[in-house]
Amino acid sequence: MLRSLARWKFVDRMWGPEDLELIAKFWLQLYDEVDHPPHKVWESHQTLELHLTGFTRSASRTVSDELARRLPENGVPVSVSSADPDTLVAITKPREGDRRPLIGVGVAALAGGPFDGMLVEIRFTVADAGATEGVRGLFGATLVIVGELRGGTVAVKSVWADPPFVTIEAFWDNPGEWEDYYPGK
Repeated sequence: MLRSLARWKFVDRMWGPEDLELIAKFWLQLYDEVDHPPHKVWESHQTLELHLTGFTRSASRTVSDELARRLPENGVPVSVSSADPDTLVAITKPREGDRRPLIGVGVAALAGGPFDGMLVEIRFTVADAGATEGVRGLFGATLVIVGELRGGTVAVKSVWADPPFVTIEAFWDNPGEWEDYYPGK
């Protein structure tokens, strides 16, 4: 296990689709309330990305096809691509920020084989409407949840925020001071 994922506060905390959907709703409300005073209108978009790893390369095509079939059948319209030979990425088109988050952020659709036991990185971004990449002055953030898929739930290993449309690799490699804290130390 990556050192940065061994965080005692989150190790194997089970979050089901309802929990994940509530967290996504909170994330939307947080950015809707924080950015603007009552007299200013802010238009936001939400984007969902699911990064999956933990399958054999020989099964990559089968897993990709199953991902591309199951998510749309469960109301999560995505395009599936391969970030590298060991990672599949399912991403939605930007949706209006005032819409309800996608049902269970797509996790319920991944219950059972071939997904159980895979590592999932859920990236839920709320940002200025029309934005598709990180640029200076862009308002918003990405909520990142990393864990293991187990029967349509996620055994959460870690949670953090990234700037919108930016992946900060340091969060994977170097835990912060607070992350290494363990009360028994």
